[in-house]
Amino acid sequence: MNRGFIILLLLVFFSFSANAQKYITGIVIDAVNEKPMASVTVQNLQTKYGAKTSRRGTFSIEVKNDQYLKVSYSGYKSRIIRIRDVDSIDFLRVKLSIGRTELKAVKITKPLTPYQRDSVERAEIYKDILKYKQEKSINSPVSALQQLFSKKHKNLRKFKQQVLDMEEQKYIDTRYTPEMVSKVTKLTGDQLAYFMNAYPMAIKFAREAGELEIRQWVLYNWDDYKRKNPGLNIEKP
Repeated sequence: MNRGFIILLLLVFFSFSANAQKYITGIVIDAVNEKPMASVTVQNLQTKYGAKTSRRGTFSIEVKNDQYLKVSYSGYKSRIIRIRDVDSIDFLRVKLSIGRTELKAVKITKPLTPYQRDSVERAEIYKDILKYKQEKSINSPVSALQQLFSKKHKNLRKFKQQVLDMEEQKYIDTRYTPEMVSKVTKLTGDQLAYFMNAYPMAIKFAREAGELEIRQWVLYNWDDYKRKNPGLNIEKP
């Protein structure tokens, strides 16, 4: 075998190795509480193959250099991650942040529910703070800089976010009720409160899910709760 042929084989081998698909492992965690997230979708945008994270938030997926992974979960902002050098990745750690939605005006044709009546009242009470917007540096760089560091504007931004968070939680409370959870789990009192605090519902899921989907979500979390608390003495449903 001549030397030129051997060099050619080596070049082909290294070229194949550089472009070969390889499995990488990682974990997806909540950016706020730093806890692992289960059932998160991790998809290779080039191959269209995907994986779901385990109960511990871990995943394994096949990928190669210059491919992109999309990490997504209902109620959270999706992330696109470019894999530049797959051989340099020992373990991929991905943080997801909760998506934020502002209040939108809607035309109501049916009688208002108690939540809707309260929401309209809150919108009127907080209408000035809800109209507040941060100046963009492109349009007004001086004003934008002043707002950025002003204590008054920091407080306004913080208060507006609190109002939006409150409105989202009020809506979630209409879908994720103690009465419904108690019927599914048979939990009552403090145990019911502990369970619901341990498994909060995302606003996007609360808005999009049907009644059956919500009950199934509660059942899934209830099974997880029982595994983590084997000493529970609860009447069987």
